[in-house]
Order: sequence, then C-alpha cells, then structure tokens
Amino acid sequence: MAVTLARLFANTEKNYKIKLLAGQKGMKSLVRWVHMVEDSEVPGFLHGNELIMTTGIAHAGSGWLVEFVKSLRKHGAIGLILNVGPYIKEIPATVTQYCDDNGFPLFTVPWEIHLIDVTFDFCHRIIENEEHETDTASAFRNLIFTPGNKNAYVQPLGKGGFHNRGEYTLMLIQAVKNEKLILGDEWNNLKFGLQSVLRYVDKPICIFDQENYLVIIASGIHWSQMEGYGKLIEKELFPEEEVQLFIGISDTVMGYNELHFCYRQAVTSISTAKLLRKETVKYQDTGIYKLLYAVEETGVLKRYLSDTLWEIREYDSLHNTDFENTLKVYLENNGSIQKVSMIMKVHRNTVNYKMKAIREIFGLKMDYEDIARLWLAFDIKKITAE
Repeated sequence: MAVTLARLFANTEKNYKIKLLAGQKGMKSLVRWVHMVEDSEVPGFLHGNELIMTTGIAHAGSGWLVEFVKSLRKHGAIGLILNVGPYIKEIPATVTQYCDDNGFPLFTVPWEIHLIDVTFDFCHRIIENEEHETDTASAFRNLIFTPGNKNAYVQPLGKGGFHNRGEYTLMLIQAVKNEKLILGDEWNNLKFGLQSVLRYVDKPICIFDQENYLVIIASGIHWSQMEGYGKLIEKELFPEEEVQLFIGISDTVMGYNELHFCYRQAVTSISTAKLLRKETVKYQDTGIYKLLYAVEETGVLKRYLSDTLWEIREYDSLHNTDFENTLKVYLENNGSIQKVSMIMKVHRNTVNYKMKAIREIFGLKMDYEDIARLWLAFDIKKITAE
C-alpha cells in the first residue's frame, strides 16, 4: 500500500519541528507526491493525493490562505505544510476550522528549517515505499507463476507481512468503458484509487498489474470480506453508469502453496463475470464454468460443440430455419412454451411445431441426457464464441 500521511510524518516533529495544526481526521490519506506551490492559482499538474508546501512568498498578509486551502482540496491535494516566517506570520482561525471540518491536515514548519531537506526526506520515503511494493509484487508473481522457486518470494513476502501460515484470498479487477478496457493513465489512477479505498484495512494487502488485470492479494481476509470490498470499490471509484466493473474472487486458502491455484480461480471467476455480464463472481459460484475454463486445450471444447450442434446448424443454414436459437431459448426458459413464445414473438403453436420438428429431425428425446448435453454445448459456445 502507498504511504499514509501518518506514516510519512512519523518522527518529523523531532527531526524538522513539523506540527499538525488541524485536520487530524485526514491523516490516513495516501500520499502520491510532494510539491511546492506558491501561486494562488493551483497548478494543473496536480493529479490528486499530493502533499503541498508553501512559504507564502507570493502573497501579502494571511487573507489568501482560506481560498488557497479550499482550492488545494478541490484539486485533490491531501494536506498543506505552511513554512511559518516572514511571509506567513499568522494563520487565521477560519483556515484551521475549515481544515478540521474537512479532514484536511494542516502543518506548520519553522522558517529556519530548510524545506529542501523536508522535501528530499519525504520523496525518499515515498520512493522507498514504492520500491518495497514493487519487490512484494514481484515476489507474488514468482509465487504464482514459478511456485517452485522459493528463494524468489519467501523472504520479500515475509518482510511485507505476508507469511506462509496466513490465509490468502485473491481478487482480480477489470473495468470497461464504452466496451473497451480502461488502460494507460486512467488505469494507473485506478490502482492508486484502489489503495485509497482500502487504506483502512488493517491486514496486509498487495495490489499490482498482471495481464490487464488489477490483482489484489490479501492476507487474513476471507472471500466473503473481499466481496464486500469489491462492492465498496465499485461504489467509491465507479459511481458513473458508463463504466462496467468486473471482479473475480478466488477461494480462501492457507499458506503459499495454493496461491497459484487462487490466481487461476480468480481468472475463471472474472471470465465468468464478463461472460454473464455480472459485476462480481466468486469461484464457488462459477458452476459448470470452473470445469470448462479448466480445459486448457480449447480444441476439445470446440470439437464437443461441433459434435453436438453441427447438424442443427447445417440444417438451419440449408433450410433457413432458426432451430438452434429456438432450442437455446427453450432451454434457458426451462421448457416453457409460453415464455419462448413471448421472447421470440411468435405464436405458441409455432413454438410447439418447431420443438416437434427438432425432436423428429435430430432424434432428440429432450430427456435429462439430451438437455445436459445441449446445455453444455451452449455454455461452450459462450466461452469459445463459436
């Protein structure tokens, strides 16, 4: 996880005499970077979650501070350090009140402290934390994809609080906007946004990219809790309707040894979610798809599909009928002639005639064996897009 303000400011009062003046409620905010801003017009390069420092050199008096703080918060900054001295001599009560009311941490640092030293220290801590996150993510990739190479993951995972005796659950996330996967800068912002949403979780969590998925691995969190976090992520990050979120959740396992299976489970779960146009699917709810997606040789599935539906497809092509679609709608509605009639917008007698013809032409009894075989074929069709 990214660095919180609380963690970033550990020991800073002792080292730099930095004091928190207001906005205590915002100390769990995550810090993306540190910037100096002197102009009252907040620059457009802020992406959100930046910590701002200012000396007030571009201003006179202190009346500008209220609007400055409001503007910083509006642009996504998560805190402000005031370098108290010749340019900022007093801080109006309206400023501290606003910061307290809105959970916007406001700090002071004496003029004799060199801000370049503070900036260097903070940026070093942020970079060091990112390097630690990168090492942890690399260790998990090694654990998932080359589980036999223990030297590549045991030590870095242990340092990050991910121990072999812990419980693990894996979640995969993809977001689609206008029928296209969200990628690039928007995807990177999503990763940081996930960390912000999950910043109150008191268990070890690792978030990283893999194969156009955002991977979340949590220690000590059951799959049922992960499902709740998935709903929270959707609510906080994607309130707009044009974004479709897909989430796949693995089973919860004990220790390192099963985590590479968890990744496959989560892939099956998110593939099923996309197939069925559901937001979240847990592995235990994937049903027949856990078997179908486990077949690595897709040629086997395609041959089964051909063996089961080829004759019907050929007949439809030669005689301009729609028996395959009629059969599919019939199965999806548990053999209800009335429902099939409504969906296909034809008379009940027409549906009865078509089903009678399907039974006679293709030798189908529509007993349990036929129904199971056809259901499986139509599910395979969804997966293989044949």
